[in-house]
Amino acid sequence: MITNEDFDSQKPEVEAIVAGETGSFYCRGDARALAVATAEWLERIEREREGDVVVRRCRAIIETRYNPCVRGELINAVIEECPPPEAVRVR
Repeated sequence: MITNEDFDSQKPEVEAIVAGETGSFYCRGDARALAVATAEWLERIEREREGDVVVRRCRAIIETRYNPCVRGELINAVIEECPPPEAVRVR
C-alpha cells in the first residue's frame, strides 16, 4: 500500500503500513514522490517473487492486529481497567 504521510487525513488502516515492508509513504501532493514510490514497489514485486512476501507480511499484520478477536480483546482490556461506575464521583 502506498499513501501520503498526512496521518490526520488517513483512516485507521494506515497503521497497517510498515514503511519498506508492507508499503510506503510519500509527501502529500507530491506526484513525483508518489511515482517514485510506485515504481520502487513495482520493481520489488517483480524481483524474486517479492510480491508474495509482501502479501504474507500484510496478511500477518491484519491477522495479528486488526481482526475482530484482537480488537475485542483490546476493548475488554480497556473496560477492565476502568473503575466501576460507583467509584467515580461527579462533583
